[in-house]
Amino acid sequence: MSKTQIPVNESAYDSPFVEPGDSYRSYLGGEQRPDFEILAAGCLGRGIKWEHEHVFSLFGRLYYARHSRNRIQYGQRELRLTPDALLFIPETVHFHCRSDGSSEHLWLHFRSSRRRYVLNPEPRRLPLTPAVKRLAEACYKAFAPDTPLEVRYHLNQALLIQVAAMIPAQAKVSPPPAVIKAMDYIRHHLGEELSVKTLGRACGYSSEHLSSLFVQHLKQPPGSYIRSERVREAARHLAHTDDTIDAIAQELGFANRHHFSRVFARIMQEPPAGFRRRVRG
Repeated sequence: MSKTQIPVNESAYDSPFVEPGDSYRSYLGGEQRPDFEILAAGCLGRGIKWEHEHVFSLFGRLYYARHSRNRIQYGQRELRLTPDALLFIPETVHFHCRSDGSSEHLWLHFRSSRRRYVLNPEPRRLPLTPAVKRLAEACYKAFAPDTPLEVRYHLNQALLIQVAAMIPAQAKVSPPPAVIKAMDYIRHHLGEELSVKTLGRACGYSSEHLSSLFVQHLKQPPGSYIRSERVREAARHLAHTDDTIDAIAQELGFANRHHFSRVFARIMQEPPAGFRRRVRG
């Protein structure tokens, strides 16, 4: 299916690899993945206003502000970038970037490996310890022109490792390998028939055992998780393409447009058309 990309503010939406900044594509992959994999990083210098409307992406973001008058708006909440805390934004969060003046901050784009845990989708400020602040400063200073790319990569990955340890335990869900395998299968087969029986057969587990594991570790049955993942992907389509609602419903395995609209509205608290109008302004 042909997709027409929205021509505005593209770097703040689909791709984590923005300019100016480092792209770490060549470092990605491998069997032994950390909790988070860094995709790209860079620094926003003074004199640049940080204004982006309706940011919604499938990668996470981390910010460290040396001097900042920036903030994000998330629902009814506002979180400021300050030198005493990291600002951590998981993937699939819808927010707005706001600026009251020039700023100076480090940004990192990352993805969760999902091999260790699943994050609750809530932005949060993570107060800095002296050691983590020194590391964040080292990451910022490493963007001097004479610093090798590999050095910057390892510093930034080290900062993300520290962040993984700083996230409160209640924000993490640690599923066993059977659930991780099922989650990976769901993510790659959203447009197909995904009954619990089909999922169990594909992953090598009985539907009863798999359902029990989902409820125990994710606090929801497989069917609810599948619907949530389909809605998450549908939100990306609505925000970033001109595909019709009917086409999105068909591509993501919904019975029809009405079924899709009903499920989307129940999870997102607004219908698909209303969500598209809001995020595209």
